Amino acid sequence: MAQAGSPEKTGSFNLGAMLGTKAGLLKAAEEGDPEAMVKVGDAYYHGSKDFPMERGYASLWFERAAEAGNPEGMFRFAEILRWGEGRLQNVREAETWYRRAAELGHSKARTWLIHAYETGDGTAKNPSEATRHILDHGNAPPVRMTGLWIAAAVALAGLGILFWRG
Repeated sequence: MAQAGSPEKTGSFNLGAMLGTKAGLLKAAEEGDPEAMVKVGDAYYHGSKDFPMERGYASLWFERAAEAGNPEGMFRFAEILRWGEGRLQNVREAETWYRRAAELGHSKARTWLIHAYETGDGTAKNPSEATRHILDHGNAPPVRMTGLWIAAAVALAGLGILFWRG
């Protein structure tokens, strides 16, 4: 019979529990688990009692997760590159990683690409590319774009009334 608090009783002796420790998390990341890589990167990025705040290490772990195909890792690595935290700023490479994450369905990466292509923030202004990202992924248009469509519809309706009245 299992005692209270024993692994058999609580079911706590598993990989999930092991990942709660620094050693367990690092082991899983080093063995190639992309989600663990993101968690290690996040731990170094923000710092904690087990992980010192070290943006350089965060950058390395986010890059490993990105290269392993993890969309969150791609997004976080793009953020590191965009702002130059933990490594030299490289906006062009950041755009590449944002695009890869967006293609895998990462909504924040897609939102950033739409914003960047509409405004030229960190990339060349390209409204047609912004529209493609909106339409290709079934996104609702940004509020600003919705307002333009409403204004255009009201203007056309007004013109129709003027022509109708003669």
